[in-house]
Amino acid sequence: MTDTNPEHDAEISVCGEVYLIRRTHELLRRMESVFGPLIPLANRVEALNVRQSEVALIYGELVRGDRTAPGRADLERWIWEEGTPKTAKPLVRLLLELPIGNATLRAIEEEKRMAAAEQAEARERARPTEPAAAPAAPTDLADAIAAALTTRSAA
Repeated sequence: MTDTNPEHDAEISVCGEVYLIRRTHELLRRMESVFGPLIPLANRVEALNVRQSEVALIYGELVRGDRTAPGRADLERWIWEEGTPKTAKPLVRLLLELPIGNATLRAIEEEKRMAAAEQAEARERARPTEPAAAPAAPTDLADAIAAALTTRSAA
């Protein structure tokens, strides 16, 4: 089974290349068979409670099967150069979203859309109304005389 919503796809940069990761049931099964439950793994990754080799293994599993995927040594060298915090951060969202299911993702997205719409509406209501525009200041002598005559005749 494949998630057909392209908004749920993730692009990750690995060793200078960008890979499209599509949420599939097969990917979930493969990741869980290697790492166990993904949500606790995501929490460990977010807390940086992972070894560099684990981060390399996660990336390796995500891009496995792509003919351009880097090998383990390349992944570890890249993580060493970039740093574990920088390379681990992009994994968290993907690891959290992969196991929660399409219906849950859609519900979360709908809640986010509704909250954003409510915030925009509240900002619009809170915006002060603009006072009536004042008459433009005269730009030359003729305009000044016309404005003065209009003001006198109105009085």
